[in-house]
Amino acid sequence: VLWSGKLIASRGGHADEITSTATGRPKSLAPNPRVRVANGPWDWRLAVREQIRMHADWIKLTAPYTREEINAAVDEAHLHGIPVAVDSFGEFTEWAAEAGVDSVEHPLNLDLDIIKSMAKNDTDLVPTITAFYNVIATGYPPAGIPRSGFYHTLSRKFPVVHEQHIEMVRAAHEAGIRIGVGTDIPFENEWRYPEDYYVELGFLKEAGLTDQEILASATRVGAEILGIGDKLGTLEEGKLADILIIGADPIVDIQNLRDVRHVIADGRVVR
Repeated sequence: VLWSGKLIASRGGHADEITSTATGRPKSLAPNPRVRVANGPWDWRLAVREQIRMHADWIKLTAPYTREEINAAVDEAHLHGIPVAVDSFGEFTEWAAEAGVDSVEHPLNLDLDIIKSMAKNDTDLVPTITAFYNVIATGYPPAGIPRSGFYHTLSRKFPVVHEQHIEMVRAAHEAGIRIGVGTDIPFENEWRYPEDYYVELGFLKEAGLTDQEILASATRVGAEILGIGDKLGTLEEGKLADILIIGADPIVDIQNLRDVRHVIADGRVVR
């Protein structure tokens, strides 16, 4: 596990909403132990220092923020060699890319100008298409939210349209942006694994990635995005050798990853 400490958010921003996305119920006004609310560039800088003090491997920021706030947070993290991921939408994604953020997670309202900025600044993308698709397909049953509804976060500002997300990833891939595999499945939906992981791989193929590129995104590229490509992601001497043995070639069809025969972890067959 590479840990990002507390989410850093502005007052009233994503992660500081007053209503729970998962339940639809009002949240306590008491400080959330998983979120560090910061206001102003110096407070955002201090919030980053606090996460580093707790030995965070990454810093995770959420929109909205000002240009000064995102610049301060990214600068502070990079001063200490700590990478930064951002959960953002619209112009906030462009500001994050310009500030030098390392990775953008599940952005909404991405357009070609923002994608160009990400490509120019070597910003990685983890689109988690499945998370949005689940909202479209099933809603949030624990919150009584019907299909296609996304009501209790700042993301409600934007339409959740599957075809648009596919085209966003297609454009990012064509622009040469590195794409990682993630699902962003909330804790209350852990029963969705491992199926949603395979669904995510299928969506990347729908977006134009080849089976070989998807396999790389799920292994080598993911390790490189996390900054541990020297330890994980490929079968090479000197790397950590956890191995998945499957019954058919994933380069022929990425869904062959479903056919798990053996899992070897730390030198032992665990399945």
